[in-house]
Amino acid sequence: MKKNMYALIFILSLTSCDFLTSAGQQPQLLWQAPISNGRLIEGAMSLTIVQDHVIALGIDGKKSTLFGINRNAGNKVWQWSDFFLSDKSVLVDYLHDYDNILVVNNRLYNYGINTLNGQTLWSNETSRNTEWGSQGATGVGKTYFFSTINDSANAILGNILTGKERAILKYPKSISPYWIVPIIRSSDTLLVMTLIYGEASTSFRNKTYLALFNLTSGQKIYELLQREAETPAINVRPDGLPIIDDNRIFTAIGQSIQCNDLLTGKLMWRTNTDYNFWLSGIIQADKKIIGCSSLGTLYALKQEDGQILWQTKVPGSSRTPFFMNGIIYIIGGDDGLLYAIDATDGKILWKIASPDNASNKQTFFTGVVTGKDGKIYASSYLNLYCYKAAR
Repeated sequence: MKKNMYALIFILSLTSCDFLTSAGQQPQLLWQAPISNGRLIEGAMSLTIVQDHVIALGIDGKKSTLFGINRNAGNKVWQWSDFFLSDKSVLVDYLHDYDNILVVNNRLYNYGINTLNGQTLWSNETSRNTEWGSQGATGVGKTYFFSTINDSANAILGNILTGKERAILKYPKSISPYWIVPIIRSSDTLLVMTLIYGEASTSFRNKTYLALFNLTSGQKIYELLQREAETPAINVRPDGLPIIDDNRIFTAIGQSIQCNDLLTGKLMWRTNTDYNFWLSGIIQADKKIIGCSSLGTLYALKQEDGQILWQTKVPGSSRTPFFMNGIIYIIGGDDGLLYAIDATDGKILWKIASPDNASNKQTFFTGVVTGKDGKIYASSYLNLYCYKAAR
């Protein structure tokens, strides 16, 4: 009887441990790679895969840097030859690469990095005096885009091969181009933008506009008001990059997700949710629009009409989900667990804690997951991990 009691206590203690947290079968850990010398990594940057490398934010001593990790074997191929400026936090949501060059825009400073060896090709660390800028860069081919605010608000175009930059659109300081998505249509480069009318340094916005600009002809096609706050405390900020599919634009603005006609800007549908999508933004997955609200509700909307297909609770304000082979991967903002969720019905297939978490509760999973060829990658505040994908 005593042996059975001890066995029961042991089993209960195991099932209460974070590292065994599960909603199903556990994924196979393929490798782990250190991206820190023991100090917890500060800041956030989306993991990105360029050819055979996973590029991850890490730390060397007290300075933030980047590591290129072989995505198949897990060995470190290179460490970035420079560091992010030590007095600026790292917050990079979007990256653009072309011809083995990765442009990393950390709000106010840009770096062109050779993804084969981690060498800096060019940098624009001191060429601008700005108060605020994009949390990353978007791009098409060798051209990249981001925004800055100093005496005016600017949409900036850069050449990824040289780092040469120029302002293509200028607005009064009270109007800022928040997200810029370039697309090619009939040999023309079009810029889909969300604009904010209000103070750039505050968390709440008064008005959000959707705009379309023909960069090739230099013509503004439209600039249309989408949401206007009834009071200054209402958040109507656009969250994450707009998604363009055929002739439709999908955006998360305030507490809703909506669809607009690309060429006219006409609102096609709008679906209200429980809260905003501040960290998550939205992604597209199997003709669904997926986003996680700041209250921790993962939504799947029918792309055609905005109908809510399913909702699943994921603790906390999660960053951008990742979709691959019918599965959504996301990290819970409150519990730091890595979730695998079936995109068809929202069922949680499994959830796991960072292996580091067993010895240090501050080393949970964080940031944005990525994946390729049946493998997914997620980082803690110490290591990069590779798991066999759920599907």
